[in-house]
Amino acid sequence: MTALISPTLLRAAAGAMLITAGAAFAQTAPATPPAAAATPGHPAGHDSVLEHRHGAHHGGPEGMRRGMGMEMGMGMGNGMEFLRGVRLSDAQRDQVFTLMHQQAPAMRDKAKALGKTRQELRALALSPQFDEARAKALSDGLAAGLADMAMTRARTANAVWQLLTPEQKSQVEARRARADAGEHGHRHLALR
Repeated sequence: MTALISPTLLRAAAGAMLITAGAAFAQTAPATPPAAAATPGHPAGHDSVLEHRHGAHHGGPEGMRRGMGMEMGMGMGNGMEFLRGVRLSDAQRDQVFTLMHQQAPAMRDKAKALGKTRQELRALALSPQFDEARAKALSDGLAAGLADMAMTRARTANAVWQLLTPEQKSQVEARRARADAGEHGHRHLALR
């Protein structure tokens, strides 16, 4: 004997299964995927520094919490914010990728060293006996490391800048002028 199921009953059963499956999944899966989880200075759902600093919240504090040794990349962004909105050719994109890829291992090593120095300085600050000379040496090392990373970022940004056409450079400079004039309430461009 063949029983026919009405379309309404079939839809209701399918809906109930979806709701049940959704509830079961919600209990076993984290509410926010780890990659999209909120971190200090980086709201959930933002995938990059540019998207965070120039995206949905548009106008929040830029902060110095982003970057290699801190959280993500290279101090206060990767120095390439000036490329935002610039249409690069495939060849330019490849060249930018190569430049960034070449300096990434050195920047990563520098960031690890800075992180270790920061940890040592924090431990020293909370130790029962404060060693002024050690704190000075660690602070000086931290400053030198940050300066070295800033120079690497500036050198790389300049190499990328040299790849741009005169029209692309004009586009960046026009945006820089608008940002300096206060458009959007805060500055957007790393190169000034």
